[in-house]
Amino acid sequence: MAEPGERGSRDAGSVATAHTGSVAPSLEAALPPVEPGELEAVRRVFVCFGKTARIIQLYPSNNSLFVEATNELHSVFERFLAEHGELALDIEECRFMYKGRPMHEEPVRSRSIPFRLYVDGIRRITFAPGVTREELLSLLEVLGHPPPAEDSEDDMVTLLWEKEFQHFHYFVLDLDTTEEPPHLDREVKPREEAESQEGAADAEGGEARPKKPPRVLPPEVLKRILPVSEQDVKALHDMVEAERCKNLRHDLTTLLFELLSLHVDPEGLRNVIGILGLLLRSFVRAGEIGDGLEVLKRLQALETSTADEEQKGLIRDQLAQCSGRDVIDALAAVLEKPGQRGAREVMEFLDLLGPPAIPALIDVVHRIADEWIARQIVLRIARADPEPLIARLSAPDPEVVRRIVAAIGATAEPALAEWLLPLLGHDRSPVRVEVLRSLARLGGDKARSGIVRCLADPDRQVRLQATRAVAEAGETALLPGILAILESREFQNRDFLERQEMYKAVARVGRNAAVPYLTRVLDESGWFNRGRRDQQRACAASALGCVATPEARMVVAERLESSRGLVLEALRVSLRRIDEALRREQKDAP
Repeated sequence: MAEPGERGSRDAGSVATAHTGSVAPSLEAALPPVEPGELEAVRRVFVCFGKTARIIQLYPSNNSLFVEATNELHSVFERFLAEHGELALDIEECRFMYKGRPMHEEPVRSRSIPFRLYVDGIRRITFAPGVTREELLSLLEVLGHPPPAEDSEDDMVTLLWEKEFQHFHYFVLDLDTTEEPPHLDREVKPREEAESQEGAADAEGGEARPKKPPRVLPPEVLKRILPVSEQDVKALHDMVEAERCKNLRHDLTTLLFELLSLHVDPEGLRNVIGILGLLLRSFVRAGEIGDGLEVLKRLQALETSTADEEQKGLIRDQLAQCSGRDVIDALAAVLEKPGQRGAREVMEFLDLLGPPAIPALIDVVHRIADEWIARQIVLRIARADPEPLIARLSAPDPEVVRRIVAAIGATAEPALAEWLLPLLGHDRSPVRVEVLRSLARLGGDKARSGIVRCLADPDRQVRLQATRAVAEAGETALLPGILAILESREFQNRDFLERQEMYKAVARVGRNAAVPYLTRVLDESGWFNRGRRDQQRACAASALGCVATPEARMVVAERLESSRGLVLEALRVSLRRIDEALRREQKDAP
């Protein structure tokens, strides 16, 4: 349900961080068994769920990124449910569990999805085969719903009930008493099924079940799990005051726009439009992005609809001032704070400003806390017009350069690779690493040649990134260049992990063409420097497991009996890996 992966925990997407902890060995034996790869598949579901949660907050439903993300999420669920059956997650106070193993944990209650489900009595959620894309979207909507006010009936159970899920079920405890039952009390079923059972109970004279699940926790339970402090009371008063000010701002802007419709004299027209522009910028500088966005939309709509050229010119002047450094600084200040609060409004605001805001925006992009949001902003610039970004690749701040490089890579335009190649000589290794990632995404002969060059970079992290990029490319034409590195004297002095990664790259690039070379390394013998030689042989044995073909299996199997120690262990692991890969191929074959 959630990734990171590649990304950290966010406010509305707090299910995005899969738990990587392990279960104590003494407890592992008592847990339900899992199939090979099952836990990793669950983590992929969490990563994809969290990524999708962030995207639907930032983009409207007709946006291509929105559609791609939700389709991908549905595909991930379909694959898991097809291979493993239902996905049942137990809910503890601040974490999701799968078959007794922690999958995601968020201890900060204010942004913890498990905690919100837990306090409303939900102890297990289950996804059944057949779950639809629409059901997943509805679930994301519920999980992204802001916490309800104290007198609201919109607790999690009610919100889920109202969606009438058919392939998503949840177990709820009876929270009418302060003593929590040791078992799951009831399963909430789809509304039609539950109401039909209620009608049958009435017809038989039995006791009718409630039409809806309990909506509000008893006061004594609330007091026990959600104590109210003086700070909470003050925060509530601040919220009320903020809402009052918001209404005043809305009333003021509405009045000014009504004045414009009265055909005021030229002097009055200039004054009113000037005040609206001033209000817009003041709202943004005060952090009230939503109010500023409303004024911006109405000014742009008026500029499009009016036939008065003088009015058009005045509005354009005010809109141009919104692309200035002070406004962009204020928008960046919202994105400096961790989390997604206000991010969607800022992204929409920037979309409306368009190209005039690009120069100021590039200057502040390094301040944005969320790497993913920063990358999306720069990516939009790159797709609209990459020239301003290319001009900033020589910026003195390496963080600015790194984020621009990442966005250029995300465009997937091979022609842009030539602009990144000079940065392979940048004096900061994080920049060179990002260049390698982007070149791998861009593809093309120039990008691949640059990646191979970095296999000999002086920095270890850069070399590892280049090795992995070569392996992902899987281009057989790259094999001679990699083998030349392997045969160099300098390569023999690299650490074991780096040598192992390089041999695996040989396997993934060359496949069966690499088997003769790997076999030769595996068969090398001699007493001189035996420890390092055995490491080299173990690397070759592991690489054969990545080839995963019948030819590689024959080489591995023939050398099991004659091998010892590190080499023998590597051969055993490779044999298991090859057998699993061949079984999957046979299973997937038509």
